[in-house]
Amino acid sequence: MKHRLLSIFTVLLAVWLLCLPITATEAPETTATPETVTTPKASTEADLSNADTVLLYCLETDTVLQKKNADGQVYPATAVKLMTALLAYETIEDLTTPITVTAEMLKGVSGSYYGFKAGDTVSPEDLIKLLLMRKSNDAALILAHLSAGSVDAFVSAMNEKAEELGMENTFFVNPTGLHDAGMVTTANDLLKLSLEFYGCSELHSWSGAAYLSCPTLSAGTIYSNNYFVSRYYNATGVSYLFDAVDGMINGGTAQSGEVLITSATYKGLHYIVILLGGKTVDGLPTCYDVTRDLIEKDTQNFRYTKVLLDAEVVCELPVKLGSGADSAAVFPKETLEYYLPKSLDLSKIEKKIDLTVEELEAPVEEGEVVGTVSVYLDGKLLGETELVVRSNITRSGTDYRISQITAYLSSSRFVVIALVVIGLFVVYFIVNAIYREQVKKKYRPDRE
Repeated sequence: MKHRLLSIFTVLLAVWLLCLPITATEAPETTATPETVTTPKASTEADLSNADTVLLYCLETDTVLQKKNADGQVYPATAVKLMTALLAYETIEDLTTPITVTAEMLKGVSGSYYGFKAGDTVSPEDLIKLLLMRKSNDAALILAHLSAGSVDAFVSAMNEKAEELGMENTFFVNPTGLHDAGMVTTANDLLKLSLEFYGCSELHSWSGAAYLSCPTLSAGTIYSNNYFVSRYYNATGVSYLFDAVDGMINGGTAQSGEVLITSATYKGLHYIVILLGGKTVDGLPTCYDVTRDLIEKDTQNFRYTKVLLDAEVVCELPVKLGSGADSAAVFPKETLEYYLPKSLDLSKIEKKIDLTVEELEAPVEEGEVVGTVSVYLDGKLLGETELVVRSNITRSGTDYRISQITAYLSSSRFVVIALVVIGLFVVYFIVNAIYREQVKKKYRPDRE
């Protein structure tokens, strides 16, 4: 019996001990803040610190997406060759027939050049290819002579072309891009030149080729020294190849820094990137990385945004003589959609309505234009579309007849006729009164 009671007591004691809160093994409290591990957030914008001047432009939307010092005057360096190639292509009538190089054409050649000698034969087409892919200064000088007869005349034509394109802050001194303190441009001006160059499909395709056949050159085939499209001349040990790139030009001088003008097709849209004053860091060019970042990162910060829907009621106009309707809703004719920053506060979008009528008169037909609506962002016009009515409203016969009667009664013609009639009645009563008075005197003379 004692053993049984002891066993029961032991079991109850064990259960009681298990139910007690466990505090003896808990760690002592501390006021130290636990260490938090954070993963650095990937940047969504390109680092522009290694470039003095930058401009990122989207062709489809005609929008500058990013810019730095775009209006500042800088030395153009190799960018000059875009104008040289464009002007030569437009003015030299026969590009395929070989010409003979003269000593006069090569006078003053320096910098990067192919090595032509007097007496060599070469076609203007191969010279342009050489100019764009190898940036050869002797090719530029020869093209200047073939196009205008002399370098000075060609430079004058370059400045005339610049004026034609609206390059107001650009002045050319030579066709090669060799440094001259008087030769300046801006990123905004170079965009105008780049768009003109881009519009010439053959020139543009040559500038973006990794290599081209040049049958009138001794080499036969020439390779691009643009690291975006070819590794042939790239001795840096780093590959900068970028499949999105399809053209333009690269180079630079000690005074200008790196110059890289790039056209690219990325995720279905076409871009132009203008970079000047690029830096060399640890022996490596930074212009390629900055340009690629602009295309891959900064373009991701934009998207097509609908700022005005064609199903959106802009206002209502009163309708006279309508059958069952005394007003009509007004809609935009089309949806307005633009390539805008993803972070844009849409409340900044302003809409200006310009109605051509204050009210409508039935019958009203669907699609009837009643004005325009314009959309602005920060005071700049994004676009506009017509305002239309989207309903057919028939005329009320009764109301129309009443309105005709009312209109006639209030017309000047009715007033004139009414005055004439009233005047006739007045004359009639006067004449009639005079007549009656005369008759009365004749047949009923007054007696004395």
